Amino acid sequence: VPMSDPYMRSVREHLDRSGIPSAGPDHRRLADSMTGRLLATLLDLADAVSTQPESNQYDRDTVMGLVEAAPVRGPDGKRIRSGPWESISRSAGIVGGLTDWHDRLDAHMRSLHERAKRQSESGASSGYLNSIEREGGATESLQGFVAWLGELTSPVAVGRSWAERSRWARETLVALLPSESLRSDWPESESQAADRIDVLLTRLAVLDEIEPDLTAATFRRAIQLELDSPAGRRGAFGSGVFVAPLASAVGIDLDEIFIVGLAEGVCPRPIREDTLLPDVERQHTNGGLPQRLDRNRQERERYLHAVAGGARVTVTSPLGDHRSGRPRTASRWWVEAVRHLADDPTITSETWTTHVRFGRLDHGSFTSSLTNAVHERAIVSAADLQLHYVHAAHALNTPVTPANIAPTLRRGLDMTAHRLDGFNRFTGNLRDASVRSPLADSAAISPSRLESWASCPRKFFFEQMLGLGEIERPEEILEISPLDRGSLVHQILEDFIAESLPSAEHALDGPDQRWSEDDRVRLHTHAAKRSDEYEKLGRTGRPLLWKIHQEATAADFDAFLPADEKFRTDKQMVPHEVELPFGIAPRPGQATDGARAEAAMIRTAQGREIPLRGLIDRVDWRAGDGVPVVIDYKTGKATPQSELEKDPVRGGKSLQLGAYAEAVKQHYGVDNAQAYYWYISAKGQGKRAGYTWSDPNHERFLDAVDTIVSGIEAGDFPPNPGDYSTWGGDFENCRYCPFTRICPVDRDEELERAITSGSLVDFVALGEFDAQAEAAEAEAQDGGPS
Repeated sequence: VPMSDPYMRSVREHLDRSGIPSAGPDHRRLADSMTGRLLATLLDLADAVSTQPESNQYDRDTVMGLVEAAPVRGPDGKRIRSGPWESISRSAGIVGGLTDWHDRLDAHMRSLHERAKRQSESGASSGYLNSIEREGGATESLQGFVAWLGELTSPVAVGRSWAERSRWARETLVALLPSESLRSDWPESESQAADRIDVLLTRLAVLDEIEPDLTAATFRRAIQLELDSPAGRRGAFGSGVFVAPLASAVGIDLDEIFIVGLAEGVCPRPIREDTLLPDVERQHTNGGLPQRLDRNRQERERYLHAVAGGARVTVTSPLGDHRSGRPRTASRWWVEAVRHLADDPTITSETWTTHVRFGRLDHGSFTSSLTNAVHERAIVSAADLQLHYVHAAHALNTPVTPANIAPTLRRGLDMTAHRLDGFNRFTGNLRDASVRSPLADSAAISPSRLESWASCPRKFFFEQMLGLGEIERPEEILEISPLDRGSLVHQILEDFIAESLPSAEHALDGPDQRWSEDDRVRLHTHAAKRSDEYEKLGRTGRPLLWKIHQEATAADFDAFLPADEKFRTDKQMVPHEVELPFGIAPRPGQATDGARAEAAMIRTAQGREIPLRGLIDRVDWRAGDGVPVVIDYKTGKATPQSELEKDPVRGGKSLQLGAYAEAVKQHYGVDNAQAYYWYISAKGQGKRAGYTWSDPNHERFLDAVDTIVSGIEAGDFPPNPGDYSTWGGDFENCRYCPFTRICPVDRDEELERAITSGSLVDFVALGEFDAQAEAAEAEAQDGGPS
């Protein structure tokens, strides 16, 4: 092998896949070993401390990379399990800086303590409470480890001289890694790499006399040069195929030698002049400095030694670069060999392929090399052979023999064959599988969960059935997410309105009472307090964008107060409850003894009883007739009132108002209720959309809920991408979906095939209510059916 990269790795991989043992120098560098990665990360941390501002030090990625680079121990000497720390650091919103680590982990521990107290009061299981306690312990150990890491990598600990820095690196590795007696389960290559790194660090300690004015950059560069050397050896010489660079062929007598990769730029390597000390200047040192041409001569000698070292020698030259796909030119030494074998001195690197003595076998692509049985010599692994069987069977239109195909490849072929065939298990039909009903454990179900299936059953399957979701990385958060912004606004309004309830400190005297300047100040005080909490949790993004969001939210609150006055006056109502729970544990102080709030139980026309749960943002009470009015705050774009008039549940995608109306009717024992979405942000233009909970709305709500639950229980999870948007370059429902990359690109056609097969009648009917309403309205305007 002329160079260790890229051919040594590739040759070894093919040998390993074929079950052929190999030996020789490891193709990996010391930098690729566990100890090498750990040392490089320690240098990154130490350099950042000396060169970067505090907020850029100990960034989350680097610290987590350190504990994942090797079996690292903590200050107590015990092995660290990095999985919980990764999750905790993301949940705590840590970006970087020792202060950030300390403060946000403190806030996270307080949050866990409050959650444990709240869950304990509501009668949570001991297993759940124990999980919170374990997370608290892991958070505390993470906080202690980062503080200890800060001490290990401080400028005082690192030192300044070669000896001090070398000693620091060795002692820190000893502190973080298991002792030699505990490395018995390490691979031999990793143990060798750790020993070699220890030796190189010891060797660097004596350089103070040569270079007393050491800089951090010089020390780091010296370490990096050492870490670029091979990590060790694989296997024992003579135990298999010996894979090594050309330099290793000197003095070895082998029966057969294969020299691969003989191309210009690979062997020999290109000669690049040193701009600081060109060969013209190096000649004046009388051999004191090697010349660039010497490298070419050395490579030439190694090549000749390799050619002469075996009874039989096979040399190969690549026609292209397997990384970039660009063509390769045969090496001058290859052309030299071809001229000798053909006894033709006129052969060049361009003409040798057309010579009568030689020639080459061209493959149009990897696939074409597998389809033709004549080209089986291109098959170099068991995986390639299986693919060849598949292509051959396809060409002959015969079934693939299962005995020749691995189970994983068989499943892939089955999926390819059946994915375009109607509605089956590859396109979301799990009717033959055991799908757990959302009502199986008798727990109440939230309307938002049911809405998720109506919006896109495939997304519901990924999120709710498989428990998948996006992993948030605090360092990549540019601005507060819409979900967090909505939660923040809800909490602020809850704090504010709670103080204005009938028995509270700032209770309103009646529907016509206006909000005072003191009330406005009180609202903004709550906003500042809650915003500060979110900022400490690392959920607010970049400071400038966060400031813009705060200003926009403050303007929304200023607009909220007069709008609320008008709303209360028009409806003649006053706030009565905030965050009213049903089907879930109430917050401390909302119910005695932490009793679970009763679920809203609905009975469908098919006789199915479905318990619903949720938290109602606000319930006002109309003074004249005692009708409760549900208010659900929204911070996004407004849903037009006309859509709710056509279909009160919008094809199952707006079930919250219906669930809340049912909940307040049952909670207060009344016969009527009203429910409204209130879009309080500038994006929603302060609009409201809702209705009185009439019998037709009630029946439509029950029908939609029953259809959704039936669809989940049946195992129907097709995609529902919506219309394609040429402006956004994506489907309407997929634009912000975290699963869009793993969903088929022809998901719209997939849904159409499923509908055409007649398998999704109920799902289609769920969204056809709008069309029926529009047809009925048009019929009424035309004076009846024609």
